Amino acid sequence: MMAKRQRISAPPWWDEIVGEVTGNGGYLHRGITFLPESRSIVCEAEIDEKTLVFKIPRSSILSAPSGCDQYAWIQELRDKTNDRCKAQNAIADLILAYRLAGEDPTYLKTLPPPSSWNLLPRRWTEETLQKCLGGSPLMERIKKQKSSVTADYRLLCNHPKGKGGPTFEAFDDMLAAVTSRAFAGAKDEIMMIPILDLCNHARGKDEKKNLEYKILDDGSVEVSATAKIAPHEHFRLTYGAKGNSQLLLNYGFAMKHNLETDGSSNDFLEFSFDGAPAVELRTGPKDYTYGKFIKILEQILGESSASLEEEEEDDDMNAFLDGTDEMEEMDIYGAASADEVPEDTEQNEEIENELEALKKLKQVIHERIDAYGCKGSKLRDRLECQDGSIDYFSSLLVLSEQRCLFFYFLCAEKVGILLQNKDLSTLDKADGFKDVPINDEDLSLIDKQTSELANVFMTIRHGNGF
Repeated sequence: MMAKRQRISAPPWWDEIVGEVTGNGGYLHRGITFLPESRSIVCEAEIDEKTLVFKIPRSSILSAPSGCDQYAWIQELRDKTNDRCKAQNAIADLILAYRLAGEDPTYLKTLPPPSSWNLLPRRWTEETLQKCLGGSPLMERIKKQKSSVTADYRLLCNHPKGKGGPTFEAFDDMLAAVTSRAFAGAKDEIMMIPILDLCNHARGKDEKKNLEYKILDDGSVEVSATAKIAPHEHFRLTYGAKGNSQLLLNYGFAMKHNLETDGSSNDFLEFSFDGAPAVELRTGPKDYTYGKFIKILEQILGESSASLEEEEEDDDMNAFLDGTDEMEEMDIYGAASADEVPEDTEQNEEIENELEALKKLKQVIHERIDAYGCKGSKLRDRLECQDGSIDYFSSLLVLSEQRCLFFYFLCAEKVGILLQNKDLSTLDKADGFKDVPINDEDLSLIDKQTSELANVFMTIRHGNGF
């Protein structure tokens, strides 16, 4: 006889929140329970696709700014005519954080302990930040976020109705809960939705969501299965196509394989040269990367990007980059067409300028890699942890950024080879980047994508003249 499967033992607050939800007219499928070890909800009995998994009534949802008349005074902080009364965080976030820090709804019992918010970089010490993220462009955003929490708390406390409010520690904890767990509602409304916020994030080619939710006209939230869910399977939503910098900054975690099925990465890296506006670099197929590559080259060449922007809006250009159409020869820098070939001396000078820009770009990328405090063997060791720690999640972010830098370095290397009328087969694609721990499968993908990008550059810029 088959042994009876042991039921997962959920904590007492689980029955309490389920009782509140169902008592207010909500619904919870019998095949759902809470798994304490991972602080997430899992399936106990098989659930079919399109099945209603649970429904959370409006009365069980905490929201802002609607339904928060008692905190209407915080709305005054949105007045931008007086800089001394301008909040740095979203008003709805501040209302919910202030409310949760001063009230005691059942929902608070569903939150993890305050120590869990320490995974958010804004709560790390300066020493930890430097050790884990030194050299990352994210550092600047973290510093701004740190100061904004303190500034907004003081702003609240200095308001006549804010006297005697929650402690900074309580407010800081609840703001962390709001920014990492809230859902967007109508207009400026954000919502803390019990049970739904216990679902894991899933995105990319390796893991898909198995739940989707919709907000009904009465303000309640219905959650349905998008696929058959097996026993012991975790319930998964998607927070959207967010990069690791967004996930780490706002949610306190990062993803190991943050790639979509088309090979594009959700991660981005803020890159600028000599004080120019930052470009958000991404890796992926040519239609994601060509414009980014040109922009950073233009920064180095000191050229205006106006002509590029006009070209990128052209239907022929978009069709060509999508690989769906042929395109006549064109020159993004305004050189002559095939019917009006420039003098050899002018073309040679243009090529020399491009080669010099590519050389400078590779130099800058090497400097950016060298600036990271975590790289090489140290980065490899931290990636091996896989323990949900600060070291592990920060290493995933750092790897995604160094991977992006390597991608554009390799593309610059290949364009330089083609400009000199040489064969790409002569290139050692890993040469000079032994310190970036990219596996063979990923390296193969990057090699394919950068070769496509380099060939597109030559076609658009030089009409395949090499």
